[in-house]
Amino acid sequence: MVVRVIGLGQRVAGDDGVGLCVLDALEQDPPAGVELCRVADAAQLVELVQGAERVVVVDDIDRSGTHGKLS
Repeated sequence: MVVRVIGLGQRVAGDDGVGLCVLDALEQDPPAGVELCRVADAAQLVELVQGAERVVVVDDIDRSGTHGKLS
């Protein structure tokens, strides 16, 4: 079984680096049968979910402000 853990984010973006920090921790003692993938652009997710039986995406969102608000 192919299991892919995808850490989404960019370290320079503060909280947006949470997914990458989770991968850092997993790399210390990699789980058997798990592929670890780092992704900075969410558009890459489409390709990475193909061919995997299970996918875990680790990401973070900052809901404290008005980021992305269209008004």
